[in-house]
Amino acid sequence: MIRILITITFTIFFYGMHAQEVVIDGDLKMGGKQIKEVADPSDAQDVATKNYTYSKAEVDEIVAEMQNQINVLKIANLPQQFTKKAVIDNFTGTWCPYCPNTAYAYELVAAQSNKVFRVEVHNGDPMTNVFATQLEEAFNITGWPTSYINRSYVWTFPQANNVDQALNAAQGTTNLGLAIASTLTGAQLQIKVTSGFLENKTNLKLVVLVLENQILNNQENYTPHYGGEPIISNFEHNDVLRYAATNILGDPTPSTIGEHKHYYNVALDAYGVLQPSKTAILAMLLNENGVLLNAQYAAVNQTQNFD
Repeated sequence: MIRILITITFTIFFYGMHAQEVVIDGDLKMGGKQIKEVADPSDAQDVATKNYTYSKAEVDEIVAEMQNQINVLKIANLPQQFTKKAVIDNFTGTWCPYCPNTAYAYELVAAQSNKVFRVEVHNGDPMTNVFATQLEEAFNITGWPTSYINRSYVWTFPQANNVDQALNAAQGTTNLGLAIASTLTGAQLQIKVTSGFLENKTNLKLVVLVLENQILNNQENYTPHYGGEPIISNFEHNDVLRYAATNILGDPTPSTIGEHKHYYNVALDAYGVLQPSKTAILAMLLNENGVLLNAQYAAVNQTQNFD
Protein backbone atom coordinates (compact mmCIF):
# COMPACT_ATOMS: atom_id res chain seq x y z
CA MET A 1 0.00 0.00 0.00
CA ILE A 2 1.32 3.43 -0.90
CA ARG A 3 1.58 5.69 2.13
CA ILE A 4 2.40 9.38 2.06
CA LEU A 5 3.08 12.00 4.68
CA ILE A 6 0.77 15.02 4.77
CA THR A 7 0.51 18.00 7.06
CA ILE A 8 -2.99 18.89 8.23
CA THR A 9 -3.09 22.66 7.72
CA PHE A 10 -6.86 23.08 7.96
CA THR A 11 -7.43 25.43 5.06
CA ILE A 12 -11.07 25.10 6.06
CA PHE A 13 -10.28 27.85 8.62
CA PHE A 14 -10.16 30.27 5.69
CA TYR A 15 -13.89 29.85 5.28
CA GLY A 16 -14.63 30.81 8.86
CA MET A 17 -14.60 27.48 10.70
CA HIS A 18 -12.88 26.84 14.02
CA ALA A 19 -10.86 23.95 15.39
CA GLN A 20 -13.69 23.03 17.73
CA GLU A 21 -15.91 22.28 14.75
CA VAL A 22 -13.78 19.35 13.65
CA VAL A 23 -12.89 18.12 17.16
CA ILE A 24 -15.19 15.74 19.01
CA ASP A 25 -14.34 14.83 22.59
CA GLY A 26 -10.69 15.63 22.04
CA ASP A 27 -10.38 13.53 18.87
CA LEU A 28 -9.54 15.11 15.54
CA LYS A 29 -11.81 13.77 12.80
CA MET A 30 -11.67 14.42 9.05
CA GLY A 31 -13.44 12.56 6.28
CA GLY A 32 -15.37 10.58 8.89
CA LYS A 33 -12.16 9.05 10.26
CA GLN A 34 -10.52 9.58 13.62
CA ILE A 35 -7.08 11.04 13.01
CA LYS A 36 -5.47 11.49 16.41
CA GLU A 37 -6.28 12.59 19.89
CA VAL A 38 -5.69 16.30 20.28
CA ALA A 39 -4.03 17.55 23.45
CA ASP A 40 -6.11 20.71 23.59
CA PRO A 41 -9.20 20.77 21.31
CA SER A 42 -9.60 24.51 21.81
CA ASP A 43 -6.09 25.19 20.49
CA ALA A 44 -6.17 25.57 16.72
CA GLN A 45 -2.36 25.63 16.59
CA ASP A 46 -2.22 22.26 18.35
CA VAL A 47 -4.54 20.84 15.71
CA ALA A 48 -2.95 22.51 12.72
CA THR A 49 0.75 21.72 13.14
CA LYS A 50 0.92 17.96 13.72
CA ASN A 51 2.06 15.56 10.99
CA TYR A 52 0.20 12.30 10.38
CA THR A 53 0.66 9.47 7.88
CA TYR A 54 -2.21 8.25 5.62
CA SER A 55 -2.78 6.17 2.54
CA LYS A 56 -3.60 7.99 -0.70
CA ALA A 57 -7.19 6.75 -0.51
CA GLU A 58 -7.55 8.17 2.99
CA VAL A 59 -6.09 11.49 1.87
CA ASP A 60 -8.49 11.63 -1.07
CA GLU A 61 -11.39 10.98 1.29
CA ILE A 62 -10.25 13.73 3.65
CA VAL A 63 -9.78 16.23 0.82
CA ALA A 64 -13.21 15.36 -0.61
CA GLU A 65 -14.83 15.91 2.77
CA MET A 66 -13.05 19.25 3.17
CA GLN A 67 -14.25 20.31 -0.29
CA ASN A 68 -17.79 19.32 0.63
CA GLN A 69 -17.60 21.48 3.72
CA ILE A 70 -16.24 24.38 1.67
CA ASN A 71 -19.05 24.00 -0.87
CA VAL A 72 -21.64 24.01 1.89
CA LEU A 73 -20.26 27.32 3.10
CA LYS A 74 -20.16 28.75 -0.42
CA ILE A 75 -23.89 28.20 -0.94
CA ALA A 76 -24.94 29.09 2.61
CA ASN A 77 -26.48 32.40 1.45
CA LEU A 78 -28.20 30.94 -1.60
CA PRO A 79 -31.74 29.55 -1.77
CA GLN A 80 -32.18 25.79 -2.07
CA GLN A 81 -33.51 26.39 -5.60
CA PHE A 82 -33.98 29.45 -7.81
CA THR A 83 -37.26 30.45 -9.41
CA LYS A 84 -37.18 30.05 -13.18
CA LYS A 85 -37.67 33.31 -15.12
CA ALA A 86 -38.20 33.96 -18.83
CA VAL A 87 -37.32 36.82 -21.19
CA ILE A 88 -39.02 38.02 -24.37
CA ASP A 89 -36.88 39.94 -26.86
CA ASN A 90 -39.42 41.91 -28.89
CA PHE A 91 -38.28 43.52 -32.14
CA THR A 92 -40.50 46.49 -32.80
CA GLY A 93 -40.76 50.08 -34.07
CA THR A 94 -43.13 53.03 -33.81
CA TRP A 95 -43.60 52.87 -37.62
CA CYS A 96 -44.71 49.21 -37.39
CA PRO A 97 -48.55 49.11 -37.49
CA TYR A 98 -48.78 45.48 -36.33
CA CYS A 99 -46.38 45.88 -33.42
CA PRO A 100 -49.12 46.83 -30.93
CA ASN A 101 -50.08 43.13 -31.15
CA THR A 102 -46.99 42.14 -29.18
CA ALA A 103 -47.35 45.03 -26.72
CA TYR A 104 -50.90 43.94 -25.97
CA ALA A 105 -49.87 40.28 -25.71
CA TYR A 106 -47.17 41.10 -23.20
CA GLU A 107 -49.69 42.98 -21.08
CA LEU A 108 -51.71 39.75 -20.95
CA VAL A 109 -48.61 37.83 -19.87
CA ALA A 110 -47.64 40.39 -17.22
CA ALA A 111 -51.17 40.27 -15.79
CA GLN A 112 -50.62 36.56 -15.02
CA SER A 113 -46.95 36.38 -14.09
CA ASN A 114 -44.18 38.59 -12.71
CA LYS A 115 -41.54 36.10 -13.86
CA VAL A 116 -41.58 36.97 -17.57
CA PHE A 117 -39.43 39.97 -18.48
CA ARG A 118 -39.24 41.86 -21.75
CA VAL A 119 -36.71 43.73 -23.88
CA GLU A 120 -38.15 46.12 -26.46
CA VAL A 121 -35.66 46.29 -29.33
CA HIS A 122 -36.49 49.27 -31.53
CA ASN A 123 -35.82 49.74 -35.23
CA GLY A 124 -36.04 52.91 -37.32
CA ASP A 125 -37.37 55.27 -34.65
CA PRO A 126 -35.98 57.60 -31.95
CA MET A 127 -35.45 54.65 -29.57
CA THR A 128 -33.11 52.82 -31.94
CA ASN A 129 -29.47 52.52 -30.86
CA VAL A 130 -26.34 50.51 -31.57
CA PHE A 131 -27.26 47.81 -29.05
CA ALA A 132 -30.67 47.28 -30.66
CA THR A 133 -29.05 47.06 -34.07
CA GLN A 134 -26.51 44.50 -32.84
CA LEU A 135 -29.22 42.29 -31.38
CA GLU A 136 -31.38 42.64 -34.48
CA GLU A 137 -28.48 41.59 -36.68
CA ALA A 138 -27.58 38.68 -34.39
CA PHE A 139 -31.12 37.30 -34.75
CA ASN A 140 -31.29 38.14 -38.47
CA ILE A 141 -34.59 39.98 -38.06
CA THR A 142 -36.32 40.67 -41.38
CA GLY A 143 -39.91 41.19 -40.27
CA TRP A 144 -41.61 43.22 -37.54
CA PRO A 145 -42.89 42.46 -35.03
CA THR A 146 -40.83 39.39 -34.16
CA SER A 147 -40.52 38.15 -30.58
CA TYR A 148 -38.10 35.54 -29.27
CA ILE A 149 -38.74 33.68 -26.03
CA ASN A 150 -35.63 32.90 -23.97
CA ARG A 151 -33.52 33.71 -27.04
CA SER A 152 -34.52 30.28 -28.27
CA TYR A 153 -37.74 30.24 -30.30
CA VAL A 154 -40.20 32.66 -31.88
CA TRP A 155 -43.38 33.60 -30.03
CA THR A 156 -46.10 32.40 -32.36
CA PHE A 157 -48.32 34.99 -34.07
CA PRO A 158 -50.88 36.12 -33.01
CA GLN A 159 -49.05 36.37 -29.71
CA ALA A 160 -52.17 37.35 -27.77
CA ASN A 161 -53.60 33.92 -28.62
CA ASN A 162 -50.42 32.18 -27.50
CA VAL A 163 -49.82 33.67 -24.09
CA ASP A 164 -49.13 30.22 -22.65
CA GLN A 165 -45.96 29.99 -24.71
CA ALA A 166 -44.46 32.79 -22.66
CA LEU A 167 -45.96 31.71 -19.35
CA ASN A 168 -44.75 28.12 -19.72
CA ALA A 169 -41.18 29.35 -20.23
CA ALA A 170 -41.15 30.64 -16.64
CA GLN A 171 -42.21 27.53 -14.75
CA GLY A 172 -40.45 25.53 -12.07
CA THR A 173 -37.05 25.98 -10.45
CA THR A 174 -33.41 25.73 -11.43
CA ASN A 175 -29.97 25.56 -9.81
CA LEU A 176 -28.69 28.97 -10.85
CA GLY A 177 -29.97 32.49 -10.36
CA LEU A 178 -29.22 36.19 -10.17
CA ALA A 179 -29.49 39.12 -7.78
CA ILE A 180 -29.32 42.82 -8.69
CA ALA A 181 -28.55 46.00 -6.75
CA SER A 182 -27.96 49.50 -8.11
CA THR A 183 -27.39 53.10 -7.13
CA LEU A 184 -28.45 56.02 -9.34
CA THR A 185 -26.88 59.44 -8.74
CA GLY A 186 -28.12 61.93 -11.30
CA ALA A 187 -27.51 60.09 -14.56
CA GLN A 188 -24.66 57.97 -13.20
CA LEU A 189 -25.72 54.38 -12.61
CA GLN A 190 -23.71 51.86 -10.59
CA ILE A 191 -24.80 48.25 -10.96
CA LYS A 192 -23.94 45.12 -8.99
CA VAL A 193 -25.06 41.80 -10.41
CA THR A 194 -24.47 38.65 -8.37
CA SER A 195 -24.76 35.25 -10.00
CA GLY A 196 -25.33 32.19 -7.82
CA PHE A 197 -24.75 28.53 -8.60
CA LEU A 198 -25.73 25.47 -6.58
CA GLU A 199 -23.42 23.31 -8.68
CA ASN A 200 -20.52 23.87 -11.04
CA LYS A 201 -21.36 24.95 -14.59
CA THR A 202 -19.24 25.58 -17.67
CA ASN A 203 -19.29 27.84 -20.74
CA LEU A 204 -21.98 30.21 -19.48
CA LYS A 205 -22.44 33.84 -20.47
CA LEU A 206 -23.80 36.85 -18.59
CA VAL A 207 -25.85 39.63 -20.21
CA VAL A 208 -26.57 42.88 -18.33
CA LEU A 209 -28.92 45.40 -19.95
CA VAL A 210 -30.35 48.78 -18.96
CA LEU A 211 -33.96 49.34 -20.02
CA GLU A 212 -36.04 52.52 -19.91
CA ASN A 213 -39.76 52.75 -19.11
CA GLN A 214 -42.54 55.26 -19.73
CA ILE A 215 -41.22 56.70 -22.99
CA LEU A 216 -44.05 58.46 -24.82
CA ASN A 217 -44.07 58.34 -28.61
CA ASN A 218 -46.76 58.04 -31.26
CA GLN A 219 -47.31 54.49 -32.51
CA GLU A 220 -48.79 53.38 -35.83
CA ASN A 221 -51.54 50.81 -35.39
CA TYR A 222 -53.43 48.46 -37.70
CA THR A 223 -54.67 46.30 -34.83
CA PRO A 224 -57.95 46.46 -32.89
CA HIS A 225 -56.01 47.05 -29.68
CA TYR A 226 -55.73 50.36 -27.84
CA GLY A 227 -58.96 51.64 -29.33
CA GLY A 228 -58.07 50.64 -32.87
CA GLU A 229 -56.84 54.14 -33.74
CA PRO A 230 -54.48 54.25 -36.76
CA ILE A 231 -52.08 56.40 -34.75
CA ILE A 232 -51.89 55.89 -31.01
CA SER A 233 -50.86 59.28 -29.63
CA ASN A 234 -48.26 59.28 -26.85
CA PHE A 235 -48.18 55.51 -26.66
CA GLU A 236 -46.22 54.39 -23.59
CA HIS A 237 -43.18 52.32 -24.51
CA ASN A 238 -41.70 50.26 -21.70
CA ASP A 239 -38.66 48.02 -21.27
CA VAL A 240 -36.87 49.81 -24.11
CA LEU A 241 -33.28 48.66 -24.62
CA ARG A 242 -30.96 51.58 -23.90
CA TYR A 243 -27.59 50.16 -22.95
CA ALA A 244 -25.68 46.86 -22.72
CA ALA A 245 -23.06 46.68 -19.98
CA THR A 246 -21.84 43.42 -21.52
CA ASN A 247 -21.70 42.13 -25.04
CA ILE A 248 -25.29 42.02 -26.26
CA LEU A 249 -24.92 38.23 -26.64
CA GLY A 250 -23.17 37.85 -23.31
CA ASP A 251 -19.70 37.84 -21.77
CA PRO A 252 -18.06 34.63 -20.53
CA THR A 253 -18.66 34.45 -16.81
CA PRO A 254 -17.42 32.41 -13.82
CA SER A 255 -19.94 29.69 -13.04
CA THR A 256 -18.48 27.56 -10.28
CA ILE A 257 -20.51 26.72 -7.20
CA GLY A 258 -21.20 29.73 -4.98
CA GLU A 259 -21.58 33.45 -5.67
CA HIS A 260 -19.84 35.67 -8.23
CA LYS A 261 -20.15 39.46 -8.18
CA HIS A 262 -20.00 41.74 -11.23
CA TYR A 263 -19.81 45.56 -11.18
CA TYR A 264 -20.68 48.07 -13.90
CA ASN A 265 -20.85 51.87 -14.18
CA VAL A 266 -22.56 53.89 -16.89
CA ALA A 267 -23.46 57.52 -17.55
CA LEU A 268 -27.01 57.07 -18.83
CA ASP A 269 -27.25 60.49 -20.44
CA ALA A 270 -24.52 59.41 -22.87
CA TYR A 271 -26.87 56.76 -24.25
CA GLY A 272 -30.00 58.75 -24.93
CA VAL A 273 -31.82 57.90 -21.71
CA LEU A 274 -34.56 60.48 -21.19
CA GLN A 275 -35.49 59.71 -17.58
CA PRO A 276 -32.75 57.91 -15.64
CA SER A 277 -35.10 57.37 -12.70
CA LYS A 278 -37.37 55.31 -14.98
CA THR A 279 -34.70 52.79 -15.89
CA ALA A 280 -34.26 49.17 -14.79
CA ILE A 281 -31.62 46.46 -15.02
CA LEU A 282 -32.14 43.09 -16.64
CA ALA A 283 -29.52 40.39 -16.11
CA MET A 284 -29.49 37.06 -17.93
CA LEU A 285 -27.48 33.85 -17.75
CA LEU A 286 -27.15 32.06 -21.10
CA ASN A 287 -25.78 28.65 -22.00
CA GLU A 288 -23.02 28.09 -24.57
CA ASN A 289 -25.64 28.20 -27.35
CA GLY A 290 -26.99 31.56 -26.22
CA VAL A 291 -30.22 30.14 -24.78
CA LEU A 292 -31.54 31.70 -21.58
CA LEU A 293 -31.13 29.68 -18.39
CA ASN A 294 -32.40 32.26 -15.93
CA ALA A 295 -32.85 36.01 -15.50
CA GLN A 296 -33.50 38.77 -12.99
CA TYR A 297 -35.00 42.26 -13.21
CA ALA A 298 -34.86 45.24 -10.85
CA ALA A 299 -35.75 48.91 -11.11
CA VAL A 300 -32.90 51.33 -10.40
CA ASN A 301 -32.21 52.06 -6.74
CA GLN A 302 -33.97 48.84 -5.80
CA THR A 303 -32.44 45.57 -4.68
CA GLN A 304 -33.71 42.28 -6.01
CA ASN A 305 -32.29 39.38 -3.99
CA PHE A 306 -31.99 35.78 -5.08
CA ASP A 307 -35.36 34.09 -5.28
